[in-house]
Amino acid sequence: MKGSRGLSGVITTLIIILLVIAAIGIIWAVVSPFLKGGGGKFNAEAECMSVNLEPTALVCTGGVNDVCNVTVHRLSGGGEIAGVKLIFYDADQHNTYINTTVGNIQELATVTFTNINTSLTNVSKVEVAAYFKDTSGKEAVCGVSGAYVL
Repeated sequence: MKGSRGLSGVITTLIIILLVIAAIGIIWAVVSPFLKGGGGKFNAEAECMSVNLEPTALVCTGGVNDVCNVTVHRLSGGGEIAGVKLIFYDADQHNTYINTTVGNIQELATVTFTNINTSLTNVSKVEVAAYFKDTSGKEAVCGVSGAYVL
């Protein structure tokens, strides 16, 4: 086989290495967004589990378009929250959501939200849920952590 030409072993090895590097780059480009997106959700869920808010008082005017004052106490644990969502119920269990953006409530602090127009008649119950904001400003609302019934 004198005079026959082919690829040398070094060139073949370099081509295989370049193909493997290209394949790894393509796979990483597909998988990377899923890994980045999943981490923020897990973090918000962990934060929600450690925050505990409890409504301690509910005073309403009574009648149509009830105006209420709600006192909320934060127990120890959890990080900084973006605010609180209040969920009001009337006697027939109809509800309306009120977004109260007060910023962080410090651990063991008590805050009173005043003059909240619920658009309900004869409010009988309020529930409280904390929420966080991720780096993009998207809200992650926690489950209800406490309720106060009149």
